Parts: sequence; C-alpha cells; structure tokens
Amino acid sequence: MAKRVLLGFGLGITYAVFILLVPHDTPRLVGLETDLTLMYINGAAAIDNMFSGHWSPGQPQLLWPDINPFKAHGIGYPMALWIFSWLFADPVPAWSFFSAAKLVSILAGVGVIVLAFVWLGRRPGVIAAVSCAVSPLFFELSDSGCTDLFVAALLLWAAFCLFRGRFLVGGSLFALALISRYEYVTLLPFAII
Repeated sequence: MAKRVLLGFGLGITYAVFILLVPHDTPRLVGLETDLTLMYINGAAAIDNMFSGHWSPGQPQLLWPDINPFKAHGIGYPMALWIFSWLFADPVPAWSFFSAAKLVSILAGVGVIVLAFVWLGRRPGVIAAVSCAVSPLFFELSDSGCTDLFVAALLLWAAFCLFRGRFLVGGSLFALALISRYEYVTLLPFAII
C-alpha cells in the first residue's frame, strides 16, 4: 500500500509541475473561470473583509455587490480560497485569491491521481492517472481555478473513506463538498447508505 501511495504522489507531483510550467497569467472572464472571477473570488474577498473588520452587518463588502456568491454554490470554495490565499501576499486586489484558486485546482488534480492508486491499485491506478493526465478537460479543470475538480476530488475521497469505514472523515469531506456545490445534495442518499 505504501508503495502505491508513493507512486501516486510521484505521478501527482509530476503532473502538478507540468501544470505549473504552463503559462496562465490572468483569470479569464469567459469559459470555465467565469464563476471564479465573478463569484468565488468575490466570496473570498467578502470573507476576508469580515475577518479584517471591514464587514457591515446588513450588507457584506463584496467586490461586485450585484452578485452574491453564497446563494449560488455556498461558502466552501470561497473559504478554501481565503485560507489558501494566506500563502500568497500580493498588493494587487484579489490576486492572492486567483493564485490560491490555481493551487487548490492543482491540489485537487493531484488528489484524484493519488486516490486512483490508493483505491484502485498499482496497474489500474497507472491507467487511471495517465487517462486523467492526457484528458483535456481534466487538465483544464486542474488549471482553471473552478470548483468542479475541487468538489469531485472531495466527493471521491469521501466515498473512499466511507467505503473504508472512516465515517467521520468521509462525512466531513462530503459536507465540505456540499457547502461548495449545493447540487451534490442529490448524492446524500448514497452517503447515508
């Protein structure tokens, strides 16, 4: 098992380095990053304002006041961006949140690759990891800062933990996935079973 985990980490880190070598200087306002730029960074900034004392009780201080990020998908992903943004001090407003989103996406991609080895075994893990690594959609989701791969990784790890009898960890990961994307509440019966 330890060798499988190390092999998974090795391939996952290799994949992460490859993604980091691909230039991605600015967030795009179209395509997959629309939610990132209009909602999640907005939510992370609101959380930051709340903890820095710039919060007004009736109205949160949002970057784009006409878009409330917490009504669409929840607080999970903006909270993750806010926490990971501590690693990136940047004078450009909200740029640390964009950098955090890239890191979270890369970590989610690595997490899926590692899980392929841990759950499936060595040979199927290699096939699954290579299939993910050469998939244009998996690459885009590992690089774009969206919630899709973040929530998919949380759900996969939650399922793994639940199948292994680690109910507290699995339930916590599932709960984090739910407060990151509300629509996955449809999977709640499977988690209960």
